[in-house]
Amino acid sequence: FYTFFLASLHMIILQFVKYNGIYDIIKVVRADWFLLLLIVATTIISDYLHLLAIAMPLTLLSLAIPLRRLSTLFVTVIGGELFHENNLLKKTLACIIMLLGTYFLLL
Repeated sequence: FYTFFLASLHMIILQFVKYNGIYDIIKVVRADWFLLLLIVATTIISDYLHLLAIAMPLTLLSLAIPLRRLSTLFVTVIGGELFHENNLLKKTLACIIMLLGTYFLLL
């Protein structure tokens, strides 16, 4: 929760400093309200299901946490394709290296 809160606070401060402040935020919310609502809903559902899985008595945390971290790879690939980013292969490989690091930490 705190991670999302602080990231949101950081982005709002950046918006005020670098761009037109609240006017750009209102413009984006009016234009893309459905997309924002979809992002919020999927994030809440994802967090709820993850916490529900961890709360189960027989859940192996050594499997549940890396599975959650695997979503980083999907976000990298899908976001790269969706926004037509350059060097998607490099970014995907960097993400895989990060996930391997997480895996080795859990061993």
